[in-house]
Amino acid sequence: MSSSWQAILLINDRPVNFKIDTGAEANIISKKLLNDIYGSGANVRKTSFKVSTYTGQPIELLGCTTLPVKKDLNSPIIHLDFLVTKNSYQPILGLTASADKLGLIRKCDNINCCKSISNLLCKYNQVFEGLGNLPGKYRITLYENSVPVVSVTRKVAVSHLEPLKAELDRMVKARVIEKVTEPTDWVSPL
Repeated sequence: MSSSWQAILLINDRPVNFKIDTGAEANIISKKLLNDIYGSGANVRKTSFKVSTYTGQPIELLGCTTLPVKKDLNSPIIHLDFLVTKNSYQPILGLTASADKLGLIRKCDNINCCKSISNLLCKYNQVFEGLGNLPGKYRITLYENSVPVVSVTRKVAVSHLEPLKAELDRMVKARVIEKVTEPTDWVSPL
């Protein structure tokens, strides 16, 4: 399942799957897709725009064009400007087209928030009860070049030793932590 937002729009009554990119300042379409829709008769004008991917790599442009776009067969035509790329990228709808012109995205200025922590705790009490263990076993994978750290034991005031020991015992019993009796490469301060 893709985590990106998509929108199927009609260009010349042909469905085209666009990626919605709210970080893009322009709409992008490839020359190949443009030719598939209009044949070789697509009107591509020269442009002085320079665009790059989010990683900073330049995208080679052939020009720009204005295309009639519809959300569906019954919606009105909206003319959108597109930058035409040489390479076959997925067509992209930028912020202005997706939010302002097509209304696919709406800005939400008003967010209702819970005024009281007790209301939040009551409403979602099942989330705040118990330990919240997930089923199954999990393995934490470290980076290949990670360096083990041995932390110096933290000094604890004598008056806190018994409560600390009780809490550590409770955590061991609840299987949150595990007592280790042999030397390890990684040592926490407690």
